[in-house]
Amino acid sequence: MNRFSRAAVVVAGAGALTLGGLSIGATDAGATAPATPSARQVFANSVVLNATLTASVPAETVTTLPLFGAPLTVDVTSGPGGALSSIDVTPADGLTATGVRPSKVRFVNADGTAKVEVSSQHGGQNVEARAGQLSDVSGPGTWSGDVFGTGTPTTVQFTTGADSSGAPTITGVTSSDASAQIGSVEVRTHEDSQQASVNVKFTSGIQSRVLTIRVTVGNHDGDSQAKVSVALSRLLGASLPAADVAGPQVWNGVLCDGTAASVNYTVNADGSISGATATPAADIQQRSTNGIGVTFSDHERVSIRVKASPDDANLRVSVDERIRCDASDPAVNTPVSTTIPDDHGDDGAPHGAGNDDSPNHDAGDDHGTDASVPPSSVPDGAAPSSTVDDHGDAGSGSGDAAGGHHGPGGAAGDDSGHDGGSHG
Repeated sequence: MNRFSRAAVVVAGAGALTLGGLSIGATDAGATAPATPSARQVFANSVVLNATLTASVPAETVTTLPLFGAPLTVDVTSGPGGALSSIDVTPADGLTATGVRPSKVRFVNADGTAKVEVSSQHGGQNVEARAGQLSDVSGPGTWSGDVFGTGTPTTVQFTTGADSSGAPTITGVTSSDASAQIGSVEVRTHEDSQQASVNVKFTSGIQSRVLTIRVTVGNHDGDSQAKVSVALSRLLGASLPAADVAGPQVWNGVLCDGTAASVNYTVNADGSISGATATPAADIQQRSTNGIGVTFSDHERVSIRVKASPDDANLRVSVDERIRCDASDPAVNTPVSTTIPDDHGDDGAPHGAGNDDSPNHDAGDDHGTDASVPPSSVPDGAAPSSTVDDHGDAGSGSGDAAGGHHGPGGAAGDDSGHDGGSHG
């Protein structure tokens, strides 16, 4: 697995600027979206249906977000269970990591006018940047990763900004995967915040994942706030004709000690599951005719279930991987502070972490209100304050697939509108 040059990710600049202690290479007015970057295999939920899976560790995604008129690149490497292994931010000057955990890392600049956050739960990953005004998070951005672990990276490009009314919008969304389904931009208003979002759905055989790009503006306690985020959902099964799903299936993954693991089973035409075996040896329980649970250890479990459509014509296989590793805190390329207070609330982090009894609340169940930035009535440059405030506002946790939105703070739900739809 090769690490590709980050120079392909960052937009060429003409000099540098320093805002609030964060030094970023300036871009000119004619700057275009960053060139296509590449990345190592992105951590997937390690489920393979009628396919062969490359091991899900290590893995890398590269996200470039606009911040203060220039590109900020976030290079994330993940380990077993999706735990964050390392995070490199470029440029790193002026940033300090204030919370470093295997599932989340936050960075702030010297005067608190910007924050960058990376979170990972249950096979979903979210990267976001926050500042004071919409103009601070407007510009070209990219995301790159190996969506299905095939060794071929996919790149998505986009541009965030304001429409003619001053509301947030997203334009120029493209994907290097010609088969990707790019949805329409959806704009929502909730109390004193506005949000624009767009989903890019990737499909491989009977697997799917969704990349959600979101830009939000609003007010909190009189302060204007803005954020841009890119969230990759966990891996899902797609609803397909029963004949395309029935037959031998396999889940492949990696346990906490790096051991390759697999579950072989058969999906029958009526949606029932039979003949399940596991390597290494595991406790396999038939929870229902169409569902099994596989326990490798107390903290390494996999649930597999098949759901039929109302007319029984289609089947969809869902695999819920619960690999809970005692991971070390990820390495970062910035100073780490233990004196800067942590955020009040869990904004931006996918909910459902650590709750094995809530398979429908995986990465991306955003509960709460999104208080992250300015209403369109506040012109760019006229915001009362540009200080980032973090008081429990919901973030852009990665959901499960297109559909299932329930409020402006949310992420995408699955094909049926369930399994990870957000609740605002």
